[in-house]
Amino acid sequence: MLLFTGEFEHKVDQKGRVFVPKRLLDSVECSPAELRFVVTLGLDGCLYLFTREGFREHLTGLKKAAFGKPEYRAVMRGIGALSFEQALDAQGRLLIPEELRRRVGLKKAAVVVGAIDHIEIWDDARYRAEAAPEAESTYLNQAVQFLEGAAPEDGDNG
Repeated sequence: MLLFTGEFEHKVDQKGRVFVPKRLLDSVECSPAELRFVVTLGLDGCLYLFTREGFREHLTGLKKAAFGKPEYRAVMRGIGALSFEQALDAQGRLLIPEELRRRVGLKKAAVVVGAIDHIEIWDDARYRAEAAPEAESTYLNQAVQFLEGAAPEDGDNG
C-alpha cells in the first residue's frame, strides 16, 4: 500500500514544473524512470497526484456506476478531461499543465502534501490560509475517534 506523508514547499518554475520530493517517491515500488503520475483537479482547490495504479483504484467504484446514471457519466467525463498522465523529468520535477495551474491558482510557490493514498499540490498561499489550519484543527478535534477506528458519521463535527 502506498503511504504518502509529509509537507514540502517548492517553487513552481517558469515552465510550470514542481519538484516531487524523494521522500514521497520512496513509497512507490518502481524506478523513477518507469514512474508515471496522473495529475488531476482535486477537491478543495488543489491538484491530486496519483500513481497510475492509485488512479485506477480511485476510479473503481465510479467506473462501475457510470453507465447507469447520467451524473456519474458527467463526473467520469470531467475527470477524464481534467486528468493528465505525466512522467517526472530527470531532476524529479513534474510538469503541471497550464489549465490545471490556472484552475487552482498555482503560480510561484507550491506546497506538496502527502495525503496517505495520493499527493496534493497546493498554491502556497491558499494552503497556508485554508487547508493547513482546517486539516490540523479537524485532526486534533477528531484524532481519538479516527485512531480508534470509529470515525464520526459524515457531518458530525465531533
